Amino acid sequence: MLALLTTGRTTGLVIDVGYLETTVLPVNITFFIILILDMIIPPSTKESPVHAKYLTPAVLEDIKTRFIFVSPIMVSAASIGIAEKTLVEDMENKYASVSSATNVLYPITISKSGRERQIGTLIIPGWIRERCAEVLFEGDEDESSVVGCALECLLKTPIHLRRPLASAILLVGGTTLLPNFQSRFGQELLRALHTDRRFKSLSGLADHIEFLEDSGSGKVFVANCRAWVGGSLIGSLKSTVIEITREKYTGQVPDWTTANLSKSDDNDE
Repeated sequence: MLALLTTGRTTGLVIDVGYLETTVLPVNITFFIILILDMIIPPSTKESPVHAKYLTPAVLEDIKTRFIFVSPIMVSAASIGIAEKTLVEDMENKYASVSSATNVLYPITISKSGRERQIGTLIIPGWIRERCAEVLFEGDEDESSVVGCALECLLKTPIHLRRPLASAILLVGGTTLLPNFQSRFGQELLRALHTDRRFKSLSGLADHIEFLEDSGSGKVFVANCRAWVGGSLIGSLKSTVIEITREKYTGQVPDWTTANLSKSDDNDE
């Protein structure tokens, strides 16, 4: 809800794709539903024989942040199948031949006596960089994908709100900063609306899918900062209702129906 404030809108479908979970929040004035789906972006697979102790969380996070991107739906996707549930060798056979991404050489260093020393080079295959994010867009009736999570949320909203929400989609969260994420998300939305029988009742929304990021109000703030900016906007507003200052806050919220904070303020003066 706070993220939506940064666009100046009061209606929108906010999809927060974070580090561990995705939250879908349809907002229309005071109406909202929260649907949470846990999902994790897997660490990049190593191809060179680097000891696991050198693949620290910081190294893996740096790789995910700098080198992973989201590829568009490939024409030959139907013949590829879902390889994420098979062996790494099978994944390489299925994906490497259709990947256009280049390999990346990542130096592995250790710190000794205050000096950085390179001990090896990690080879990150291009097909891993390109296909690693596929886990976000794969799902079924038992475990939804990011797109499935959003459409399931729309199914739970009143019919008269579905079109306004589908026309005002706001993607927030650090994962949405992956290159090409929004474009792929839109492609997957259209594919699900046309082919997935679970969302047949939503198929009429296919011509009304729009992202707030494409509008002028949606390009002002970075996706992973919107919630914080929205909170700052709320905090800067002057409220006309009863307030309590930080100096008078004792650790407990008073009963606002009986509190007379303005009177106590006068006595203090």
